[in-house]
Amino acid sequence: MPDSRIKISLFITLLIACVFFILGGCGSEKFMYTDNGDGTCTITGYDYDHQRGARKVAIPRKINGLTVTTIGKDAFLYCKSIHKLTIPGTVTTIEEGAFFWCGGLDHIAIPDSVTTIGRMAFYDSTLRGDLVIPEGVAEIGNRAFACCPLNSITVSEQNESFTSADGVLYSKDMSVLMQAPAKTKGSFDIPDGVETIGAGAFECCYGLTSVTIPYGVTKIGSRAFDSVPKLESLTLPDSVTEIGFMAFNYCIGMTGKLVIPNNVTIIEGWAFIGCDGLQSLEITGSMVTIGGKAFFGCDGLESITIQGSVDRIGNEAFYGCHRLARAEFLGDAPADFGAEVFDKCANDFTITYDPAKSGWSTPTYNGYPCFPKDADESADESVAYAGEEG
Repeated sequence: MPDSRIKISLFITLLIACVFFILGGCGSEKFMYTDNGDGTCTITGYDYDHQRGARKVAIPRKINGLTVTTIGKDAFLYCKSIHKLTIPGTVTTIEEGAFFWCGGLDHIAIPDSVTTIGRMAFYDSTLRGDLVIPEGVAEIGNRAFACCPLNSITVSEQNESFTSADGVLYSKDMSVLMQAPAKTKGSFDIPDGVETIGAGAFECCYGLTSVTIPYGVTKIGSRAFDSVPKLESLTLPDSVTEIGFMAFNYCIGMTGKLVIPNNVTIIEGWAFIGCDGLQSLEITGSMVTIGGKAFFGCDGLESITIQGSVDRIGNEAFYGCHRLARAEFLGDAPADFGAEVFDKCANDFTITYDPAKSGWSTPTYNGYPCFPKDADESADESVAYAGEEG
């Protein structure tokens, strides 16, 4: 009889402990939090030092009587030990970078209570398989799921803000392509009606070899195709007006000639940095701004032709393009010409220009050899090249 009473007592104790854990009492010491002052709290961190080896973690519904409603900025930053995380149905907001670079996180279920997912919330985490966006999510920040090795993203049909097609995340009206899963490979045709390719939309799609961009796309967002090394070629429609920061960063597989269509008004900084396979560049528009380091280190680039008048060329825009021997300008000289624009290019690098256009100087322009188009560029071999390698 005493043994039975002891067993019953132990069972009741364990049952109470489990209930207490669910309510957020037991185990809440794992989590750091702030009191929001309205009976709710925000998870701000996790006690890794005392929870090493924990592979499965459940965030409690309550901590010390406070309802958990928010997973704060960078709360689980760089967490590599957690493989499966359970988020309670009390959470409404997952803030910026909450699960940034969680290298062990394989699975997460976003509860129906969530309405907001911040920018880069799950960036470069190891989420796999199919991610489901529930009905209530009304806001998803840029690059929230970029570089996660997902096979697909599926949005609830009842969601009023977003939709999905063939495993890709779009705005509800499909005017913005927000996120292709990183496992996207081969060829991809962007559907008609898309106007914006969002920030990080194809970032880290290592198996993507070609993409068809339809007429109607006007903006290619920052890092849209960042680190897509197998992308072989790029054809931009005339509708494009803006190419964002690091949009094609280190797309080392792109080869041949790149044509920037005439409606593009800005190529932001670092847009094509490290695209070593590009051999020639033609910019057909006028009043274009070329951002700093836009084509930095494009080692295979041999020639560029700029058809119209460039408004601005930023610092080091073509720095380190070691094979670049000629830049042909057919419009007026740039109103703003940055520092070291053509430094570390070919030793015989030369600028040529249309003599009917204004703003140019010869035999040098901003320290670079410069001659009218079709002139004898060897006439003055004594011209010093400011960017020549010593």
